[in-house]
This record gives sequence, structure tokens and C-alpha cells, in this order.
Amino acid sequence: MGLLALGSTLIAMGPPTFTLGTCVAYAGIAWLLFDWWHFSEELIPKLRLLGTISTITIALIITWVVFRPAPLTISLLPINENYAEGTDLAGIKWSSKYSGFRVVLRNDADFQYTNIEFLIRTDVMIAAVGFNAKFSQCAAKPTLIGADISGVSIGVPDKDGSTKAIPLDLSLANVYKIFCDKILAHDPLEIVVATRRNLVTGGFDAASAVAIRGAFEGFLRSRPLAKSECLIQGCTPVMLP
Repeated sequence: MGLLALGSTLIAMGPPTFTLGTCVAYAGIAWLLFDWWHFSEELIPKLRLLGTISTITIALIITWVVFRPAPLTISLLPINENYAEGTDLAGIKWSSKYSGFRVVLRNDADFQYTNIEFLIRTDVMIAAVGFNAKFSQCAAKPTLIGADISGVSIGVPDKDGSTKAIPLDLSLANVYKIFCDKILAHDPLEIVVATRRNLVTGGFDAASAVAIRGAFEGFLRSRPLAKSECLIQGCTPVMLP
């Protein structure tokens, strides 16, 4: 019983100890079943059967908790509307130079998901990311794979001889990191991604390919979050590690 109780506690603590807790809990169930059959040899068959069924029921409950699915639907929807210059769209001040698409995450479960964190990459430059979320706190920042480029500045000599830090505008990037604290049960979370053409190489301003990869926490454990899709027919897919 001690192993079973310890395993259940570790499972309840969430992702950091979930796998260890699962192993300990199953070990505790196996030991409990083995011990019961030896301890109950002198009991009547009905009591032995009742104890066995109780142990198997506990195993089934833990199995349901461990392997319960956490459905999260990801939809990518191109923005085809022609918004006027300066229109506020999910917190983004829209520009006539922008194209874009919406990412809609929908929690199809009866419980909320937490700590949704992922990278999103396109084949054009991302100018801004906004959120339509009533109950979620979200943030986005440009990034390089394996590095954070937000908050970068350069030192410029000031009149008094000191060095003044001038922040660089590195909001244009083809990879952004996105974090949201939660998605409520049966609630959609809409993310608006504004894109524009590469200022150096030119090309199109509308994304033709999008890749998403990350994770979220659902039902006590970490779950993968991934999608790669072409927004136009015949695109070259983009990849994320």
C-alpha cells in the first residue's frame, strides 16, 4: 500500500514526477496483488475474489488517469479581409503592408489545460502576434532556434561620454515563441499572426507554410503540441526541431 500511495502522490504532483509516479504506482499494485494472494490463502473464495477485484479496479483507475487523452484542436486560417490602416486586430495595429493568418487552439476536454508553450515558424517574416483570449494570459516574442533575440540593444556614446543603450527593433522574425497560461474547457484561443515580406530578400508577404511545435500540460502530464500545414497548395513545408 505504501508504494501505491507514494505513486499516486507523485502522479498528482504533475509533469515533473508523473512518469516516476506511474512506475511506482504500478509496482505498488503488482506487489499488493501478489501479497493479497499469499495473505488470503485461508480466506473463503468470495473474499479472495473481492480483494482481487478491488486491486484490479484501482489499477484501472490509475490507467485511466495515466492514458486519458487530452484533445487539443489546432486550426490555421488565412486572413482574407482587407483591414483598414490602423485597425486594432487582437491588439495588433494593422498595416497595409501586412498579411496574416489566425491560429485557433480549441480545448475539447472538460478540464482546462495549462502552460501552453510553443514555437511558430513561417516562410515569411512575422511582424506581430496578437491574442483574442478572454480568460488566458498570453505573450509572444521573436526568437531564433535555441536563442532569444528580444531585448537586444546596442551601446551608443552619449554627450557626457557615457554609453547609452538603444534597444533594437527585432520584432521581425520568422520564428516566434508563444506562451499562454491556460485554455479553459471547450474554449477557443485565437492567435493572430501578422506577416510581411522580408525587407532584405523581398518575396511575398503572405505565409504559405506554417509549423508549430511545443507542449502543454493536460490531466497532470505534459502533452505534445505540433502541426505543420500549407496555407496554399504546393508550398514547401517549413520545419521546427
